[in-house]
Amino acid sequence: MKGNASAATWKGRWLACLAAAVASALCLLAASGLASAAQPSLDLSKPSSLKVTAALEDAASFTGPDAGIQVDAYLVARAEQVPGYDTYAYAPVEGGPFANLDVAALNKAMESGDGATATQASQQFAQAALSAALADLRSPEPTLANAPHASMHAAGGVDAPCEADFDRLPSGLYLLVAHGADLSADDYATTLADGKTATVAYSALKECAFEPVLVSLPTREAAAGQVLTTASGADWRYSVHTMLKPQVSPRMGSLEIIKTLDRFETDGTGVDSAATFVFSVQAVDVDGEKVYDDVVSIVFDQPGRQSVLIENKIPAGATVTVREVYSGASYQVAGASEGTAVIAADQVAQVSFANTDDTTKVHGGSVTNSFAYGKGGWELTPAYSHGAAASED
Repeated sequence: MKGNASAATWKGRWLACLAAAVASALCLLAASGLASAAQPSLDLSKPSSLKVTAALEDAASFTGPDAGIQVDAYLVARAEQVPGYDTYAYAPVEGGPFANLDVAALNKAMESGDGATATQASQQFAQAALSAALADLRSPEPTLANAPHASMHAAGGVDAPCEADFDRLPSGLYLLVAHGADLSADDYATTLADGKTATVAYSALKECAFEPVLVSLPTREAAAGQVLTTASGADWRYSVHTMLKPQVSPRMGSLEIIKTLDRFETDGTGVDSAATFVFSVQAVDVDGEKVYDDVVSIVFDQPGRQSVLIENKIPAGATVTVREVYSGASYQVAGASEGTAVIAADQVAQVSFANTDDTTKVHGGSVTNSFAYGKGGWELTPAYSHGAAASED
């Protein structure tokens, strides 16, 4: 923004408070109303306080010693008052990882009065600022290690939000980065499905992905019953509250089903020399809701130990029950035919079974059907335990 802008130009500009994305809010000041140059209400020398709240269903689970959330506040643009007007524009910071951010383009987008243009510019600026911050934190001598940060805590009660508080922040544009308190930049940086960079925090059961947030300090609030425009006439606010809306998903764990076969039954022909064992796998969460249901098999062509791995498909905290529902044509279970385990995030739970032959010398095989969607629609690919296709007769 330029200090010599005409009064007519400034009068029509909005104080923009735009949602940069579903999980990334931007509260940017494009401009505000006219005021006397002698007694402007804006005081950029006055520090601001900031309360950051995260919208989490189970906030307390993210505030323990092993699952805390830290919020970093990085000053990515300075606030410079526009001479003669009760507003400010953004100016580049001097030195450091944010010195080369395109602040001029952001100012121009805010001045445009076009909400879509401003939102797109804010998203791009937030992503560029986050990339610069991560590059600095990954460097041998990071300069942002001592930037203002606060730990989130549950505000009280079962449904209370997670909150973090900052005091006495200088005026300017801040990038808020929420992440796991015990994670390094390499561990908490992630890429979302849409290609954007985000940061993550974990509880024992959940993963939160936070998009970067931009917030301006100080800000203004619309007068009662009025839209937030330059004509709203509201005072400047030096105590600001912003909400983070992370993408929350269950953390996943793995299950390994182990089968031991002490003897392998064969008639010596090698035609049907495969023993198939089939397992039903069902998992329920802490509320008893089914979260996983599938059938897997293990095929033997000789005695020994084999296993099948269900990798990162079962939600953490779920109790899984595995039942051996088919033990082959000539085999019987030696011991229990059912086992249970509790799934933990990023770990492999195990359930074991043992079988022996029952000397009946009855042979058989199995087929596993796989479906893939191709140009011609769904395509079936069968896999036979004995390596041969089924007869078409």
